[in-house]
Amino acid sequence: MPESLRLIQFSDCHLFADGDKTGYADINPSASLREVVARIAQDSPDLLLLTGDISGDYSVESYQRLQSIWQQSKIVAPLLSLPGNHDDIGLWQTAFAEMQTLSSHILNEFWAIHRLPSTFDRANGRVCETALRRLTEHLLVDQQRQHIVVLHHPPQDSFVWMDKHRLFNPESLHAMLKRVNNTPLLLHGHVHTARTTKIANTTILACPSTCWQWGNTPDFSVSDTPPGYRIIDLQPQGKWHTDVVYC
Repeated sequence: MPESLRLIQFSDCHLFADGDKTGYADINPSASLREVVARIAQDSPDLLLLTGDISGDYSVESYQRLQSIWQQSKIVAPLLSLPGNHDDIGLWQTAFAEMQTLSSHILNEFWAIHRLPSTFDRANGRVCETALRRLTEHLLVDQQRQHIVVLHHPPQDSFVWMDKHRLFNPESLHAMLKRVNNTPLLLHGHVHTARTTKIANTTILACPSTCWQWGNTPDFSVSDTPPGYRIIDLQPQGKWHTDVVYC
């Protein structure tokens, strides 16, 4: 990887077995993903990150659809992935067996990226406490790099209706972020919207969905914001810049 690199995050594809099926806002998730991926290909990514909810119906066909769309894109940058609460873990593992899947990945001398695995109970999630302890130990040892933590659920509430589909145990993650000083970014999906929050010295970035966007309202709502993705340009010495692209 070069000293400066472009990470592109996309998330929450919610693909169906039926490629013609539409969902919220009458959006066809297969068609919108194709459009998003085509735009991503124009942005010269060095690395791509897919942060869960690939499937919308737990079907093997939904994962096959993702693979087909990805192969047709001819994007050569590595694709790193983690599952979301709508994913079948077995099918996710099979789908990404020949792709690079994310655990801990050193990007260059300045940056590393880490998946924080979760278990899911319907739309809610629970961070693996053992993995969190191991990650904390790693971050305390590897002080030469800046580290990006990635998970599916957001680590804190935003006073909107999606908060009910939260992490059951965010407190341990908060404690980790407050303890370490070399984790400037945490990336997540799940909320179908782009937003920025902060815990201690860590900036929390949410990614828009490649299909429909949720409204940031107290009660359930769907936004008219179009599908999108997030670009994060990682620079030496821990500097970074981000933009959100809508299609």
